[in-house]
Amino acid sequence: MNLRREVAKQLNFIVSSCEQYDKGHHEDAIRIATATRVLFNETKSQRSLIRSHCNRGDIKLRSTTMLNRPDGHEYPDLGFLDLELFTGNFRPMLAKTKRNEPLPFDEWWKEPVLKLEASAGGENVTREQIVLLAADKDGGAHVDNIKPVWYERLSCGLEYSAEFHMASGRKIIVNFKNANLAALRQIGYELLASEELTCLAQK
Repeated sequence: MNLRREVAKQLNFIVSSCEQYDKGHHEDAIRIATATRVLFNETKSQRSLIRSHCNRGDIKLRSTTMLNRPDGHEYPDLGFLDLELFTGNFRPMLAKTKRNEPLPFDEWWKEPVLKLEASAGGENVTREQIVLLAADKDGGAHVDNIKPVWYERLSCGLEYSAEFHMASGRKIIVNFKNANLAALRQIGYELLASEELTCLAQK
């Protein structure tokens, strides 16, 4: 197996999916999860491309989440996402986040990136959880009608909404949705900004 070519193939899938997302085809973010799973996820019956075949379990990947950081942003619970108030979309922060820190894979994979509830004791969700759920149950590689409550909360927008009052006196309420897809797009950005990962595809 040509490992360089296989890594490049998966990264090209991520590039393509990011481009489609940015054009408005947000469902393409699910394919980012599928490629990420191939690159990194280990099971009893499946060896990951990076950690096993390339023997790079020590690889460092970029982290951009501001969750639980003292220098957070306007929506601290959203970690590495923003809100587009007039469209009802979550927006991946991409390079606009204040953080761009390389982390060892295990730390990156299991790092909390979003808070599911605004309360102080609200549950956090990790990259590993988002990626594997999207790939295994939300159409990446398989579809499951029953998904965990936390993932449904992401899909339904974490109950974020915005209220606008028009000059005519009419009130418009915008309900946000698909935080899961925006999070996957940001994860795609992090992977493509990880020099150690992209170098594996180039050597």
